Amino acid sequence: MAVPGHRKEAVVANSKKRNPPRARSSSERASLPAAFDDPTREEIEQRAYEIYLARGGELGHDLEDWVEAERELRERRAGTRSG
Repeated sequence: MAVPGHRKEAVVANSKKRNPPRARSSSERASLPAAFDDPTREEIEQRAYEIYLARGGELGHDLEDWVEAERELRERRAGTRSG
């Protein structure tokens, strides 16, 4: 006996595995609303690490570094998009 909806869920789950989201080009990002132009986790991670190193590797500021990195990257993108 088949479970209703079971096959459809399996197909959707498998299609997500085969077609991961692709990175957008800069021209595609420029045409998207700001919500779709957020920095990626990897970009924030990299910038937060750079901030950590610039501070001399002092521990205990990971959240502040992350927030600062995210803010910087968003501002940089907003500046690029507006002019």
